[in-house]
Amino acid sequence: MADAAVLCATKRDVDHYLQMLKARGLPVLTSMTYDGRPGQVLKVGTYLRAKGLEFKYVYLPCHDRGLKAAQLGGSADIDRLALARRQLFVAMTRARDLLWLGADHRRRSRHR
Repeated sequence: MADAAVLCATKRDVDHYLQMLKARGLPVLTSMTYDGRPGQVLKVGTYLRAKGLEFKYVYLPCHDRGLKAAQLGGSADIDRLALARRQLFVAMTRARDLLWLGADHRRRSRHR
């Protein structure tokens, strides 16, 4: 865990995974407080916060969620999709040895 990170597109997702990992007894640290020194903790943060950092193992749970949200149609959404893709690329290139991509396959209700 010393050289691993869980990266998410949004702060909301970061909070979710921090709580989930802590509940399972894993030592975690937010990328906001990570100073680059090695430690036996799993780093959790946003794609943007990870820019300039490098980890041996990078996990991107629900990496497709940001792309799906940006694919709503219209010219403004084309820009949002391009931004979401660039941010995902930044996150993906933080991995040195292993990149794990998770996807959200739950169906969303149309009435939400």
